[in-house]
This record gives sequence, structure tokens and C-alpha cells, in this order.
Amino acid sequence: MPISFAEFTREALYGPNGYYRQDKKRVGKAPGTDFYTAYSLGPLFGALVAASLESLLGPRCFADYVFVEIGAEPGQGLFAKSSPFDQSLTLKLGQPLIIPPKAIVFSNELLDAQPFHRFRYTNGQWRELGVHDNQEVLLEHISSPAQAFVQKLPSRHIEGYCLDISLEAEQLLEGLLAQPWQGFFLTFDYGKTWESLLYDTPQGSARAYHGHKQQANLLENPGSCDLTCHVCWDRLEALMHHPTRQRQESFFMHHANQKIQNLITKAPPFDPTLQALKGLLLQMGSAFEALWAWKE
Repeated sequence: MPISFAEFTREALYGPNGYYRQDKKRVGKAPGTDFYTAYSLGPLFGALVAASLESLLGPRCFADYVFVEIGAEPGQGLFAKSSPFDQSLTLKLGQPLIIPPKAIVFSNELLDAQPFHRFRYTNGQWRELGVHDNQEVLLEHISSPAQAFVQKLPSRHIEGYCLDISLEAEQLLEGLLAQPWQGFFLTFDYGKTWESLLYDTPQGSARAYHGHKQQANLLENPGSCDLTCHVCWDRLEALMHHPTRQRQESFFMHHANQKIQNLITKAPPFDPTLQALKGLLLQMGSAFEALWAWKE
């Protein structure tokens, strides 16, 4: 019996034998890993985030708030070795996401790691894509979680256009923000606007990665590769109170400028820290964005 693409990706990523349930090193540049993140560039990412938070919230933030990180890989948390915060908490995927009363909630590439739906415009209507016998198929009916979403899609569109959307990423954020805590939310991720998803990605934004290479077939070897799609910034921002979104390089240049200037001035040429800085600001700086907001 066919299942929705969301059900397929949920099982492939988080099922008993899912990609994120396996005891393996997924992130980094070492053999056997599949992708790398800002964490792979060493402790500089954490230092710049800490400097940015101090700039945005004031120096008392390290004592006044519990730093809560969601979804970090084992041993690869932002402050895995040393934390500037008096209290820190790491919540792994699958754990209850209970936020303390006063908190700074942080995640890096968490929302793009959630299950996602796929849709295709065909014969004058949007149809949901599913999986059957390891083949992509058109479902006879829109699955229940996606029925309200489909009503928001344009009634006329380009034949064959594919749209990927993670409704579960939105539900995760909505659930976090619905809890009775005060503080600050900050996440880094890659995404697109609603308009861009609708008109700039005719093949969809879903990707599969294995061994640092993009796989053409999303259904190949489920559980052994990372499955991901771009988040929709507009829909995430609609859940927040006065959100701000900046490119990663802009976020750090605005809020950790003094830290960056000190590094550039004091570090010797070819210092590994300078190479990591180039990676965060130049290589990843335009691909990733920071989304943040106060929560009262």
C-alpha cells in the first residue's frame, strides 16, 4: 500500500533503523561521514554564537538564561567542551522538548532534518507524492496532515512542478514556542522563501546525501543517507513574534564583529582559526541564514 513521502522520510530518518537512530558518525570530513556543518569547523562557531548572544542580550545572558541546544549530534554540541553559560541543556532528537522557564533555545540545521511532504502539479491540480515498492507514485488522496496546506497552493501552476515542504519542521517550532518560557530563540539553517519554493525550484528542493555526495534517487538505500529539503522561511516566521532573519555572514558581522576583528588582528597568517572563519563567513555565509526572535 502506498505511503506518503512524509511517512517514508519519517521512517527513513527516525524509524528503528533510521538514519538518525544509527550509532555512527554522520557529520564531519572524516571517512564514513555524509555531510559537514558549522560544527565541523571547530570551536569558532560556538565562540561567534556566544559573542552574538552577548551583543544581543547583554553580558548577563550567560548567568540569567539556561542555554538549550536541540538536535546536536552526539559529542558535537555548540559548547560540547566548554560552555560560557552557567547552565546548559542538550536535548537530543526523540527526547521530550521541555524548555526551562528562562532559556536561550538554539539549533543548527535542525529544521531541515525533519520529514517532509512532496507535491506535484499535474493535469490541472496538485497531487501528493508517495512511495510504493521503492518507487515514487501519485497518491490517490491527499494525506490528512497535508489537506489544509494544499488549499493554500495556487490553483493554476506549471505542469510537472514539484514542491517539497516540511510541515513537521513547522510543527516542531510551533510546539517549542507554545511552551511557557521566556527568552530568546536562534536557529541556523538553509531555506527559501515561499515564492522561491513555488517558482524557482521546479524539481523540488529535496536532496539525499551519502558520503558527501548528492544522490539522484531519494528512495535509494533508505536509512543509509541523509534526506533533507529547504525550510520555508515565510511560514516559519509567521509562527514567531517579530522575527529577524539574516544571512549567516551578516548575522556574525553585525553581532560578533568585535570578536571577528580580534581574530583577524591577532591570529597569525594561515592560522586554522582564520581558515574556519573564512568557512563560516564565505563558504557557508551565504547558503545559511540565522532566524531569531525574543519570546515573552
